[in-house]
Amino acid sequence: MLVQPIQFGHEFSQDAAPYELLVVEVTDQGKRRPMKVARLVPVGERQAVAELLSPKLVWFRNWQFVLSGVEQVAGAHGIRAVLQSWICKLSPPAYAIGFKVTNTHQGGVLRPRRILRETGKSGGQLAVAEHFETVLGRHTLRAQLDRYQALDCGNTARHLFDCRLEWMAEERFELSGLRVVSAHGERPEQVECDGWLCEFDIELPELTRSQVRMLGPFH
Repeated sequence: MLVQPIQFGHEFSQDAAPYELLVVEVTDQGKRRPMKVARLVPVGERQAVAELLSPKLVWFRNWQFVLSGVEQVAGAHGIRAVLQSWICKLSPPAYAIGFKVTNTHQGGVLRPRRILRETGKSGGQLAVAEHFETVLGRHTLRAQLDRYQALDCGNTARHLFDCRLEWMAEERFELSGLRVVSAHGERPEQVECDGWLCEFDIELPELTRSQVRMLGPFH
Protein backbone atom coordinates (compact mmCIF):
# COMPACT_ATOMS: atom_id res chain seq x y z
CA MET A 1 0.00 0.00 0.00
CA LEU A 2 1.29 3.45 -0.94
CA VAL A 3 0.72 6.71 0.87
CA GLN A 4 0.33 8.40 -2.51
CA PRO A 5 0.63 7.33 -6.16
CA ILE A 6 4.13 7.09 -7.61
CA GLN A 7 4.65 8.57 -11.07
CA PHE A 8 6.90 6.78 -13.54
CA GLY A 9 9.73 8.99 -14.69
CA HIS A 10 9.30 11.38 -11.75
CA GLU A 11 13.03 11.99 -11.80
CA PHE A 12 12.66 13.65 -15.21
CA SER A 13 11.20 17.05 -15.97
CA GLN A 14 7.54 17.59 -16.76
CA ASP A 15 8.49 18.01 -20.42
CA ALA A 16 9.85 14.46 -20.69
CA ALA A 17 8.57 12.39 -23.61
CA PRO A 18 5.66 10.05 -22.81
CA TYR A 19 6.04 6.28 -22.56
CA GLU A 20 4.57 3.75 -24.96
CA LEU A 21 2.00 1.49 -23.32
CA LEU A 22 1.71 -1.93 -24.94
CA VAL A 23 -0.78 -4.63 -23.94
CA VAL A 24 0.19 -7.90 -25.61
CA GLU A 25 -0.23 -11.64 -25.19
CA VAL A 26 2.86 -13.63 -24.23
CA THR A 27 3.61 -17.20 -23.17
CA ASP A 28 4.05 -17.80 -19.44
CA GLN A 29 7.27 -19.81 -19.33
CA GLY A 30 6.42 -21.37 -15.97
CA LYS A 31 2.86 -22.47 -16.66
CA ARG A 32 3.30 -22.72 -20.46
CA ARG A 33 0.07 -20.94 -21.27
CA PRO A 34 -0.75 -17.58 -22.90
CA MET A 35 -1.29 -14.55 -20.70
CA LYS A 36 -1.64 -10.81 -21.18
CA VAL A 37 0.92 -8.30 -19.98
CA ALA A 38 1.00 -4.50 -20.01
CA ARG A 39 4.43 -3.00 -20.61
CA LEU A 40 5.57 0.58 -20.16
CA VAL A 41 8.41 1.29 -22.61
CA PRO A 42 10.35 4.55 -23.08
CA VAL A 43 9.90 5.90 -26.62
CA GLY A 44 12.62 4.59 -28.92
CA GLU A 45 13.68 1.80 -26.57
CA ARG A 46 12.80 -1.89 -26.24
CA GLN A 47 13.29 -2.58 -22.54
CA ALA A 48 10.18 -2.06 -20.39
CA VAL A 49 10.54 -0.07 -17.18
CA ALA A 50 7.45 -1.70 -15.65
CA GLU A 51 5.13 -4.63 -16.32
CA LEU A 52 1.63 -5.46 -15.20
CA LEU A 53 0.54 -9.09 -15.48
CA SER A 54 -3.06 -9.98 -16.42
CA PRO A 55 -4.06 -6.32 -16.87
CA LYS A 56 -7.76 -5.49 -16.76
CA LEU A 57 -9.41 -2.27 -17.83
CA VAL A 58 -11.21 -0.73 -14.85
CA TRP A 59 -12.25 2.74 -16.00
CA PHE A 60 -11.93 4.99 -19.05
CA ARG A 61 -13.03 8.57 -19.71
CA ASN A 62 -11.77 11.20 -22.14
CA TRP A 63 -8.00 10.61 -22.41
CA GLN A 64 -7.52 8.85 -19.07
CA PHE A 65 -7.99 5.23 -17.98
CA VAL A 66 -7.06 2.79 -15.22
CA LEU A 67 -5.50 -0.67 -15.58
CA SER A 68 -5.42 -3.15 -12.70
CA GLY A 69 -3.28 -6.29 -12.54
CA VAL A 70 -0.40 -8.01 -10.80
CA GLU A 71 3.12 -6.66 -10.34
CA GLN A 72 6.10 -8.87 -9.52
CA VAL A 73 8.25 -7.27 -6.80
CA ALA A 74 11.74 -8.51 -5.93
CA GLY A 75 12.60 -8.51 -2.24
CA ALA A 76 14.78 -10.18 0.37
CA HIS A 77 12.58 -13.29 0.29
CA GLY A 78 12.47 -13.57 -3.48
CA ILE A 79 9.84 -12.44 -5.97
CA ARG A 80 6.29 -11.93 -4.78
CA ALA A 81 3.16 -10.96 -6.68
CA VAL A 82 1.19 -7.93 -5.48
CA LEU A 83 -1.94 -6.23 -6.78
CA GLN A 84 -1.22 -3.01 -8.62
CA SER A 85 -3.05 -0.36 -10.65
CA TRP A 86 -1.87 2.16 -13.21
CA ILE A 87 -3.57 5.50 -13.77
CA CYS A 88 -2.75 6.32 -17.40
CA LYS A 89 -3.16 9.50 -19.42
CA LEU A 90 -3.10 9.27 -23.20
CA SER A 91 -1.15 11.74 -25.30
CA PRO A 92 -3.52 12.14 -28.30
CA PRO A 93 -2.36 13.58 -31.62
CA ALA A 94 -3.20 17.15 -32.52
CA TYR A 95 -6.86 17.82 -33.40
CA ALA A 96 -8.07 14.54 -31.85
CA ILE A 97 -11.71 14.96 -30.84
CA GLY A 98 -12.60 11.43 -29.75
CA PHE A 99 -12.40 7.89 -31.07
CA LYS A 100 -13.37 6.04 -34.22
CA VAL A 101 -14.83 2.62 -33.48
CA THR A 102 -15.09 -0.33 -35.88
CA ASN A 103 -17.18 -3.40 -34.98
CA THR A 104 -15.03 -6.54 -34.99
CA HIS A 105 -18.05 -8.88 -34.98
CA GLN A 106 -21.15 -9.28 -37.14
CA GLY A 107 -24.08 -11.24 -35.78
CA GLY A 108 -21.87 -12.50 -32.94
CA VAL A 109 -19.23 -13.87 -35.35
CA LEU A 110 -15.69 -12.44 -35.56
CA ARG A 111 -15.06 -10.64 -38.84
CA PRO A 112 -11.90 -11.37 -40.87
CA ARG A 113 -9.23 -8.79 -40.10
CA ARG A 114 -8.67 -8.00 -43.76
CA ILE A 115 -12.13 -6.44 -44.17
CA LEU A 116 -12.11 -4.25 -41.05
CA ARG A 117 -10.47 -1.39 -42.94
CA GLU A 118 -13.39 -1.32 -45.36
CA THR A 119 -16.00 -1.45 -42.59
CA GLY A 120 -17.83 1.71 -41.55
CA LYS A 121 -16.72 3.49 -38.39
CA SER A 122 -18.64 5.35 -35.70
CA GLY A 123 -17.10 8.41 -34.05
CA GLY A 124 -17.74 9.67 -30.55
CA GLN A 125 -16.65 10.01 -26.94
CA LEU A 126 -15.63 6.77 -25.21
CA ALA A 127 -16.28 5.95 -21.56
CA VAL A 128 -15.91 2.70 -19.58
CA ALA A 129 -17.32 2.19 -16.08
CA GLU A 130 -19.21 -0.32 -13.95
CA HIS A 131 -22.94 -0.47 -14.64
CA PHE A 132 -25.91 -2.62 -13.63
CA GLU A 133 -27.34 -4.24 -16.74
CA THR A 134 -30.94 -5.41 -16.32
CA VAL A 135 -30.75 -7.88 -19.21
CA LEU A 136 -27.80 -9.69 -17.61
CA GLY A 137 -29.15 -9.19 -14.09
CA ARG A 138 -25.79 -8.14 -12.65
CA HIS A 139 -23.16 -5.43 -12.54
CA THR A 140 -20.86 -5.38 -15.55
CA LEU A 141 -18.07 -3.23 -16.95
CA ARG A 142 -19.79 -1.27 -19.71
CA ALA A 143 -18.14 0.61 -22.56
CA GLN A 144 -20.25 3.43 -23.98
CA LEU A 145 -19.67 5.40 -27.18
CA ASP A 146 -21.59 8.67 -27.25
CA ARG A 147 -21.89 9.89 -30.83
CA TYR A 148 -21.09 13.51 -31.55
CA GLN A 149 -24.54 14.14 -33.01
CA ALA A 150 -27.90 12.59 -32.20
CA LEU A 151 -29.38 10.19 -34.75
CA ASP A 152 -32.87 10.55 -36.18
CA CYS A 153 -34.07 7.76 -33.90
CA GLY A 154 -32.73 9.64 -30.87
CA ASN A 155 -30.39 6.84 -29.78
CA THR A 156 -26.97 8.44 -29.53
CA ALA A 157 -25.03 5.78 -27.60
CA ARG A 158 -23.61 2.32 -28.30
CA HIS A 159 -22.78 -0.15 -25.55
CA LEU A 160 -20.43 -3.07 -24.97
CA PHE A 161 -20.98 -5.13 -21.81
CA ASP A 162 -18.48 -7.32 -19.93
CA CYS A 163 -15.89 -5.05 -21.53
CA ARG A 164 -12.30 -6.38 -21.71
CA LEU A 165 -9.13 -4.87 -23.13
CA GLU A 166 -7.75 -7.35 -25.67
CA TRP A 167 -4.63 -5.45 -26.75
CA MET A 168 -3.20 -1.98 -27.02
CA ALA A 169 -0.60 -0.58 -29.42
CA GLU A 170 0.70 2.90 -30.21
CA GLU A 171 -2.33 4.10 -32.19
CA ARG A 172 -5.05 1.51 -31.59
CA PHE A 173 -6.61 -0.76 -29.01
CA GLU A 174 -9.34 -3.37 -29.04
CA LEU A 175 -12.21 -3.94 -26.63
CA SER A 176 -14.24 -7.14 -26.54
CA GLY A 177 -17.45 -8.07 -24.76
CA LEU A 178 -21.17 -8.60 -25.29
CA ARG A 179 -23.88 -6.72 -27.13
CA VAL A 180 -27.57 -6.76 -26.27
CA VAL A 181 -29.73 -6.99 -29.41
CA SER A 182 -33.25 -5.67 -28.88
CA ALA A 183 -36.28 -7.79 -29.75
CA HIS A 184 -37.62 -7.24 -33.26
CA GLY A 185 -40.75 -8.84 -34.64
CA GLU A 186 -40.74 -12.53 -33.73
CA ARG A 187 -37.08 -12.46 -32.73
CA PRO A 188 -36.59 -12.28 -28.95
CA GLU A 189 -34.02 -10.14 -27.20
CA GLN A 190 -30.55 -11.64 -27.62
CA VAL A 191 -27.04 -11.33 -26.20
CA GLU A 192 -24.17 -11.91 -28.62
CA CYS A 193 -20.38 -11.51 -28.75
CA ASP A 194 -19.08 -8.16 -29.97
CA GLY A 195 -15.92 -6.08 -30.04
CA TRP A 196 -14.65 -2.61 -30.91
CA LEU A 197 -11.44 -1.64 -32.67
CA CYS A 198 -10.70 1.88 -31.42
CA GLU A 199 -8.45 4.56 -32.86
CA PHE A 200 -8.13 8.33 -32.52
CA ASP A 201 -10.68 10.40 -34.42
CA ILE A 202 -8.93 13.47 -35.87
CA GLU A 203 -10.76 16.49 -37.24
CA LEU A 204 -8.55 19.00 -39.02
CA PRO A 205 -9.61 22.64 -38.74
CA GLU A 206 -10.89 24.45 -41.82
CA LEU A 207 -8.44 26.87 -43.42
CA THR A 208 -9.25 30.55 -43.51
CA ARG A 209 -9.14 32.47 -46.81
CA SER A 210 -5.81 34.06 -45.87
CA GLN A 211 -4.31 30.64 -45.09
CA VAL A 212 -5.51 29.29 -48.45
CA ARG A 213 -3.90 32.24 -50.26
CA MET A 214 -0.63 31.57 -48.40
CA LEU A 215 -0.62 27.96 -49.65
CA GLY A 216 -0.69 29.13 -53.24
CA PRO A 217 -2.60 27.98 -56.36
CA PHE A 218 -1.24 24.43 -56.33
CA HIS A 219 -3.00 23.43 -53.07
